[in-house]
Amino acid sequence: MTNITGIIFYMIMVFLIFMILLLNALKRSRSKLDGHFIFVGIMLTLWASTRVLFFVSIDFGVSKFLYDLDLPFVALTALGWFSYIMRFYGLDSYLSKTMIAALAIIPVFTFVLVLTTSDHTLIRSSFELLETYPRHLVVANRGLWFWFHSVYCYLLMLAGLIVTIVQHRKVKKEYKQPSFVLLWSVIIVMSVNVVVLRFSMPVDITLVSCYISLLAMYFSMKNYEELSFFIESRKEAFQYIDNAVLIVDDENNVITSNRMLREWMEERKIDYMGKKLSDILQQLQGKYQYMEKLQDEESGVDYYDQNHGVMNIRRREIFDSSGKEIASFIIVTDETENRKLIEELDKFSGMDALTGLLNRRQLTMECNLLREKTCYPVCILVGDVNGLKKTNDTYGHEQGDVLLRLMAEVLKRNCPPNALVSRTGGDEFVIVLQNAGRKEGKEVIKEIAKNLKHLENKYPYNLSIAMGISVIENEEEDWENHFQQADKEMYKNKKRSRA
Repeated sequence: MTNITGIIFYMIMVFLIFMILLLNALKRSRSKLDGHFIFVGIMLTLWASTRVLFFVSIDFGVSKFLYDLDLPFVALTALGWFSYIMRFYGLDSYLSKTMIAALAIIPVFTFVLVLTTSDHTLIRSSFELLETYPRHLVVANRGLWFWFHSVYCYLLMLAGLIVTIVQHRKVKKEYKQPSFVLLWSVIIVMSVNVVVLRFSMPVDITLVSCYISLLAMYFSMKNYEELSFFIESRKEAFQYIDNAVLIVDDENNVITSNRMLREWMEERKIDYMGKKLSDILQQLQGKYQYMEKLQDEESGVDYYDQNHGVMNIRRREIFDSSGKEIASFIIVTDETENRKLIEELDKFSGMDALTGLLNRRQLTMECNLLREKTCYPVCILVGDVNGLKKTNDTYGHEQGDVLLRLMAEVLKRNCPPNALVSRTGGDEFVIVLQNAGRKEGKEVIKEIAKNLKHLENKYPYNLSIAMGISVIENEEEDWENHFQQADKEMYKNKKRSRA
């Protein structure tokens, strides 16, 4: 390329970039993407301008100095382009100021090398300028830092391509147009850079592809309002839900949190960002008097403070389409009032608040009275509802509660009037049958299973319960031991049903 041709080509590029920036400046509405767009436009302008200066110069020393001056602006264009994509899809929270500063180190160092090393020794393994007019004739070989710098740019472009493809698939059909424009510009830029890596071109087609990408940025911003609302509404909904929520990845590293969680953590002076979940729980244990792991695994762990406050922390897994766990919600709720209410109901009514059956405390009291009566043999049935966790995960906790109430109703309906029917835990039920042996106990279990089978078509989830039996023959036998035997048999049956 002659000097005149190079000057004309790059001046045209400067003019076209300037016009796009001017059009953006004249538009009425502003976008949160404007800052990233303007930065990319300025970097492209400086990139093209350094090439103009190179072709204008005829002094050997100046031409040699200007030869690689465009490299830092190429890298900063890639960084600005990647930042724009992250902001476009509402992922800018992953790009902290510290991370941006870290990503800028390589282009800044390249800039320092260009300014301070006249022979470009790290950038070029050999460099010779043979003539400057009527065209610049250069013989140069790429050095170690040039390749390192190039890998940096290609990794940023590859990351941008992956983010765009993944996020474009998540965007609803009615909002896809601006995302589609951006996606194709990303593909064009990546394809051109692969070509440049393989073939030497007389024209800087990388700059041309970046200009096309800048055009795509401009047009995608013009139609960005609806997509932005879609993305922001999803983020805001997460920020303003009633519960404090922390999201961790599959290795329990904190990814993000909502507003309520941040306020809750700051109030308790707990350092959580960049930490593992185990580190956060360890800090919590130091600030609360004691913790209690609830019988129902889904209900999580209660933390009690010195003022009798109760904070519940529970986990909800997030799975991909193949069923692999990819992340989890950690949900924190203030259960102080709920726990007090349940304690009051338990204390005064002896009734489980959800199902209306006897609670654990009342069952213990009733069994103590039975020990003194002539009601032997006594048959103990211990049951555990199958699939409650799956029902909660698939259909929500409201349907999980429906399942428990339905199960309680079936158990009650298929037991004799004098039977003690209770809910002793999250998904655990206990039935105590008076004047009944193993045969009578099996008949009750058979009737329960039969009734649940009749209800299967009415509900979308599994209706079944694993049960175990133990019989107390006389008042000399240890009741607690029989409860444990029935519990063990129940778990054996549960494992057998899963197999």
